[in-house]
Amino acid sequence: MARSGGELNGPAAPVAFSLVARMYGVAQYLPDFLSSLDSQEPGPYTVECLFVDDGSPDESGRLAQAWLDGPGAAAGFTGRVIRQPNMGPSAAANTGLDAAGGEWISWPDPDDRLDPGYLAAVAELISAHRDDPPTIVDAKLVALVEETGEILDEYIYRYKYQAGERVVGLDADPTAVTGRTNNVFFPLQLVRRLGVRFDNRLRASEDELFVASVLLRAGAEAAGRVARVGLVPQARYIYRRRLARDGLADQAPRQSQFLATHVELVALPLARLGASLNGGRTPRWLTNLLVGTEKWIFENELNPATRVDWRRPVERRFRRAMRQAVALMDPADIAAFDMFAFPPLGIEFLLGLADRRRGVPLGAARMFGARLLVHPSEARRVLGKLARKWRQRLGRRTS
Repeated sequence: MARSGGELNGPAAPVAFSLVARMYGVAQYLPDFLSSLDSQEPGPYTVECLFVDDGSPDESGRLAQAWLDGPGAAAGFTGRVIRQPNMGPSAAANTGLDAAGGEWISWPDPDDRLDPGYLAAVAELISAHRDDPPTIVDAKLVALVEETGEILDEYIYRYKYQAGERVVGLDADPTAVTGRTNNVFFPLQLVRRLGVRFDNRLRASEDELFVASVLLRAGAEAAGRVARVGLVPQARYIYRRRLARDGLADQAPRQSQFLATHVELVALPLARLGASLNGGRTPRWLTNLLVGTEKWIFENELNPATRVDWRRPVERRFRRAMRQAVALMDPADIAAFDMFAFPPLGIEFLLGLADRRRGVPLGAARMFGARLLVHPSEARRVLGKLARKWRQRLGRRTS
């Protein structure tokens, strides 16, 4: 392909990427995404682009096919458009997984953009570790503010990239974990061998379940060797923060049904799998991931604009599954959580859930846990009051 440039004249084979774009109602954003593919710098890689038209009501499929037949083909990209009835993002991701023919696979969202050096930087790290490849490769996520066109380095996990490009085991650095697939690359044959697939019941949080399942099962397959993550800070994935706030990531966390389903089908199964493979407790990196993704639950309860309208049966489901998941985590790992700023009350709440009265010195956490489990809506007054005290005491925002 034209993008390979002259550096491929040596014996090393190029890295073969399969990029799977799940398309539903993205026609207005797709030209930006395709343009960012056109702008990719040469490097030691080839690219297969699979556009899964998941019953999209707009012209997404036509636009993707026109690009494949024209600019994409001229630039050396291969691929095809796969059309199917609307079955949701997980089913579309699995369609791409089944059709892919590359060495490494990723699922970029077609309403986002890739920096010009994105694929080259990822390929160079993979090429440098051919003899001992990482379990996944994680590119850096930055945000495109649609209102202003600014690109901001504001992602809450950004601190793990400060040490530069590296491959690190999750035992050595439990904060190097991720819960996304749009900016992450997976060895295709490893994923297929492990039998990990996206859960078709999920329309949000499916990425978190997929990534953590790969990391857990890959570590188990390696007979005790922990999963390893390749971090590539110079490969920037530009996540579009939609002006309309109409994406699943914007809407789902405000829905009680989503929150209950998230804990039942994502957090609890991962906690159980992690504990079963780690002597009865989830490994610290998984605890970090699960605690981190619960952050917005507590913050939403503090914000009148994002409070969840809880219904009693749904709330009971959420509370029961949450308690079961947190009981499988080591309270010391919860207390030591330091991936990013988290309201201290949220940590105390989780510690209260985890406490089985086994001598863990939780202090006031027991009272917090008992009180907040009564009813989330009744706890808002307590949360707000305590959060104000924490802000005064710490002299900073809790977010």
